[in-house]
Amino acid sequence: MMPPRCYVCGLDRRTARPGPLHRRFVLVHFGGVRPLPGGRVGHPPNAVWFCSAHAGPAKRRRRLPKGEALRQIDALRSGSGPWSSLLRRWWPGSSRR
Repeated sequence: MMPPRCYVCGLDRRTARPGPLHRRFVLVHFGGVRPLPGGRVGHPPNAVWFCSAHAGPAKRRRRLPKGEALRQIDALRSGSGPWSSLLRRWWPGSSRR
């Protein structure tokens, strides 16, 4: 399993505020939870870590395939695409207008 590191802001367990990891980070499985093939262990290929501040938009896209969900999140983050008008509401502290 990969250690927690937010896909959006890069926050990791060393730079996050103290406290339980499950309150600071969320592992989002895009396209549903899928076990690794052959009983292998490790980080699922469709799972991505988000800090609690950025988990909302990811959770709303968890039914999408991972690639499409991350493209939409990147568009939201960069201020392009049909979701950019919602950026300030979903991304706390965003300075984009």
